Amino acid sequence: MSGLSLRYQPAPASIRSLAVGFLERRDVGRDETALELPLHHALAQFMLDADYVVRDPAAPETSEIAPRAGLWGPASRTRLGRSQGRLHVFVAILTARGARAVAGAPLSELVDRRLDLEAVASEASRSWIARLRDAATFEARTALACRWLADVSIGTAAEETCRLVDGIAEHRLRGPVTALSRLVGVGPRALHGRFTRQAGWPPKTWLRVSRLQRVLRTVHPAPWGPAADGDVRLEFTDDAHLARDFHDLTGLTLAAYRRMKRSSGDPLLHTVLAPSFPLPRFHWTPFVDGSTLAMQESMRGIAP
Repeated sequence: MSGLSLRYQPAPASIRSLAVGFLERRDVGRDETALELPLHHALAQFMLDADYVVRDPAAPETSEIAPRAGLWGPASRTRLGRSQGRLHVFVAILTARGARAVAGAPLSELVDRRLDLEAVASEASRSWIARLRDAATFEARTALACRWLADVSIGTAAEETCRLVDGIAEHRLRGPVTALSRLVGVGPRALHGRFTRQAGWPPKTWLRVSRLQRVLRTVHPAPWGPAADGDVRLEFTDDAHLARDFHDLTGLTLAAYRRMKRSSGDPLLHTVLAPSFPLPRFHWTPFVDGSTLAMQESMRGIAP
């Protein structure tokens, strides 16, 4: 089994439009390397012990220390991270509306970015953040996070695009962009422009990353949380389409993902522990459409 523990608490109904739930992860090992796979939710992450260094494929020659209290926007590409010691992190999993309320900015300014929460939050929010970071237990942190999000929600409105993004992230809206455009009552081109301006990614990217979460939950040998709703394989033309899309988004093959999960025994869904791989071993190459990036031959030992 992996050397980590997870605790999870769903968000109460009073703030369900702002947060999905709260997660706390504590690692037993030190200096572990991980692949952070694409994710359609924004995360308010609080590093409670060691710092966490992230390398982004969009800037392969640089790395950054994640903010101690950070707003991690939805991610469309795999990133590489390493803890500088024993990792202990508290996470609020935010909806699109919740991320917009916390940041005071549209999703287009958050996707594929990591922001310092104390730099973007209001003065009232900074007070909550300080109290949350100093809390002694998961239960106390969760209670403070609920009160913080209820406070920042005052005066916020759910834009149509945020509602659509949350529908996609909650797996209520699926299928091709044309079906989504018919639901909204605008053409695919107009919907593409609206999403790109307001949500940062075109609707196709949101749909693909959300579908990836269903695939991960299906192929993981023993994931935490409920199983995927329905057979996600029916959303692909064939098995080759599934395999190609998975590799394009994650840089891993399905077999490699399953093998690494069985080897580590960890229940994490979109984070793959790879403790034996130093940061310089990874290189990144953009795909033609520019929407995803994949790890290439330098991933010897991970991708067959």
